[in-house]
Amino acid sequence: MPVHERLGVDCIRDPSGFAELREPWNRLASAMRRPRVFLFHEWFQAAWEWAGLDSDLHVLRIRNTDRTVGFFPLLLRHPPRAHSGARRLEFLSVPDTQYCDLICRDPDRSACLRAVAAYLARNAPAWEVMILRYLARSSPTAASLTEALSAHRIRSLARSGGTNPYVDLDGTWDAFYASRSRRMKKGNNLAAGRLRRAGEVRVEWFRSSRSDDHRLPTVLDAITRISARSWKGRTPFSLDHPGPGAFIRRLSATALDRGWLSIWILYLSEEPVAMEYQLIHDGTVHALRADFDEARAQLSPGTYLNWKILEALFGAGLSRYYMGPGENAYKLRWSTTADPLITAYSYSPSLRGRVLSIWDLDLKPRLRRIRDASTSGTGTGREP
Repeated sequence: MPVHERLGVDCIRDPSGFAELREPWNRLASAMRRPRVFLFHEWFQAAWEWAGLDSDLHVLRIRNTDRTVGFFPLLLRHPPRAHSGARRLEFLSVPDTQYCDLICRDPDRSACLRAVAAYLARNAPAWEVMILRYLARSSPTAASLTEALSAHRIRSLARSGGTNPYVDLDGTWDAFYASRSRRMKKGNNLAAGRLRRAGEVRVEWFRSSRSDDHRLPTVLDAITRISARSWKGRTPFSLDHPGPGAFIRRLSATALDRGWLSIWILYLSEEPVAMEYQLIHDGTVHALRADFDEARAQLSPGTYLNWKILEALFGAGLSRYYMGPGENAYKLRWSTTADPLITAYSYSPSLRGRVLSIWDLDLKPRLRRIRDASTSGTGTGREP
């Protein structure tokens, strides 16, 4: 039965207090209609290892007397130094996040959202903008959030947040591969030929098996080297940086224990040259990141590994392979279907929040329309 409408909300700001929420959090996540791996406490605990470098924890716990009925996993981003940016609430997420949502039982969702909206209104001076990425368009939260916020004079707007392409794994590999373009198959064969001429080719699939769990540190060292040698090595997102490295180590340890971990490595003459890091939960594969050694780019190791991964996943008793948000060319070669995502923008009813909402929701769109009309030649003020 739905919980009573009069709910209390408190904010968890202490990392040690957050760590203690694992049991009630996972109990609620498991009871959801779609208990995605990204909604379990272990995921958020790992994400905090990275996100905590530039944010404050701001997890909202929703309670009915002494019983916890929901969690709204937020953080408060620090504005850049020497910059008077808005105090911004976001989901507790990292670039590897694919989905995020309110964690509660489905019958309690509307009441929990109303309680969250009331809390945000009462604490308006503490934040100015809230940006919630990675909401599935199909989520009931996406449909109900704006209504709950507007009841407390919190203006909000939902925009497209891109898509998460996927491949359905029921059926056979042969039938699926036959439906791919001739150009892609030719490219795969050329990549295979180049790699074979360059050395001995070996693909390793490391999974939670207990028989070789002791190899996890070696596997993580290998994928970290690949990440550092990829194009991401020139960005803050490669695994040899403190935030991403701490995130992947924490996630890997808990995912190994939960049976979620799946790591693919392509070796060329026993040198790791490409990798893909995945989580597998409830028959669904989520590819979090894929990297290859840029020095081997001419051999197309990433193309080859992606091909061999998909070939192996068919017939492995799995249902769907998500490639991660973003419409990259390599994803679209394999996938013609995707889950749409939305990003929800909300503005505090504080003075600064209202000013920002007028600028973002009223003035900027109006100025954009004037600019577009002027560019197209329809903004001259003359009769057509």
